Amino acid sequence: MGKGIYDVIVVGSGPSGLNTARILSSQGYNVVILEKKTNIGEGIVCTGIVGTELKEYLALPDEIVLHEIRKIKLVSPFGSSISYSFPKPIAYVLDRRGFDCALLDYAIRCGAEVRFGYRVREIKIKDEYVDVIAQSVLDRGLNQIKAKMVILATGAQTELAKRIGLGYPSSFLKAAQKVCQLDHDGSVQIFTGSLVSQGAFGWMVPIGECSVKLGVMSEDDPRKRLLYLSKKVSVGDSSRPFFKRIPQGLVYGTFKERALSVGGCAGQVKTTTGGGIYFGLVCSQIAAEVASLALKKGAFGEEILSEYERRWHEKLKREIERGMSLRKIWKRMSDPTIERLFGLLNSFGLLDLVASKANFDWHVSALYDLIQNKALRALVGKVVSDSG
Repeated sequence: MGKGIYDVIVVGSGPSGLNTARILSSQGYNVVILEKKTNIGEGIVCTGIVGTELKEYLALPDEIVLHEIRKIKLVSPFGSSISYSFPKPIAYVLDRRGFDCALLDYAIRCGAEVRFGYRVREIKIKDEYVDVIAQSVLDRGLNQIKAKMVILATGAQTELAKRIGLGYPSSFLKAAQKVCQLDHDGSVQIFTGSLVSQGAFGWMVPIGECSVKLGVMSEDDPRKRLLYLSKKVSVGDSSRPFFKRIPQGLVYGTFKERALSVGGCAGQVKTTTGGGIYFGLVCSQIAAEVASLALKKGAFGEEILSEYERRWHEKLKREIERGMSLRKIWKRMSDPTIERLFGLLNSFGLLDLVASKANFDWHVSALYDLIQNKALRALVGKVVSDSG
């Protein structure tokens, strides 16, 4: 191959890209991460919630934990609420920049090289190598970087995937979030209703003694939705809001000769909450394993790299597709119907059923078990029927 050619170029320094680079570097491969931002964790729009198992798996430092989640409160369109407390933490709210810094440190300690301020302009997949053209944001100079293969981990940015012929998400929710000074009772609050969101929900997540992350996801412009929610909860001083797109739906074609995609640009995002950290990390493990096999064999064709998509679809396809079905049902529910749903959840011990089956990283299975209740099935059936 010649001198100066990397084994793998990873484009993007979010959790999926960093974890992929960490695993491959720990196996002795020569990996470089290219990131267009000049600093790790810059401009992140994320609540930073992860399950307890993930924190333990990555051995994350305690100092990046902002809040332990032990209580969930659901708020209806008309102000009714349902609260549930758990005997031990079910998830943690992390300092997302601190989380990314920890993953970056792991990757560097394993031998990965990181170049910040490098925007990838072009990727050429050739017979013997991948040729990546990256522009420095500091001096505007162009750099040619070669590798045996490339892994895209560009989040919701899908332009590079489109250019090289990889599959990409075609459906997106829109999110807005800001940090606010506000007293709270320690619970994560989920807000529902047509004024809060079209097709999704809003949230308030504690990150300090008197501070929260306030945000919304919606199919339409989230700005007015966040403004409504801000007034609803009477927030104090707040930072300016940040906005992002959240990929939705199962993606095919996340591999081709000498290339894979992982994380948000591959659609590896929860359809229930819009969270991408856990699914992205699960798939980064698979991507690293398949890439390692290709490197060992010196074979980078679709025949070997297709194993990546087969394996991550086997892991997530059912969860993503069922989640999309549930989201469609949720979108059809009117505010009065949601209020009826709250009433049913307060009846028959259904909330206890949800709590007993809930797994923070795998919501859909618990929700499907829940709707086996006859009253809920009748309500859901009526919504579907009324909506055609």
